Amino acid sequence: MNKVNQHRTKRLAALVYEKGLRAQIKEEIESKYEKRIEYLIGANNELMKELELREPMNNETYDYNWKQDML
Repeated sequence: MNKVNQHRTKRLAALVYEKGLRAQIKEEIESKYEKRIEYLIGANNELMKELELREPMNNETYDYNWKQDML
């Protein structure tokens, strides 16, 4: 194999390795954040259930409080 072909082969191998490494890193990061988001959503749902149990209110009070929070 001549030097030009060897150089091309090495460059191609490096590009394939880099692409695989990028895909692996992307998958790890997505998995990490997906798990974190699912955890936070679950925690938020638990807190909402707890709040609903402890703070029963009618729709008027809820609407008023919601409008006040948005100010």
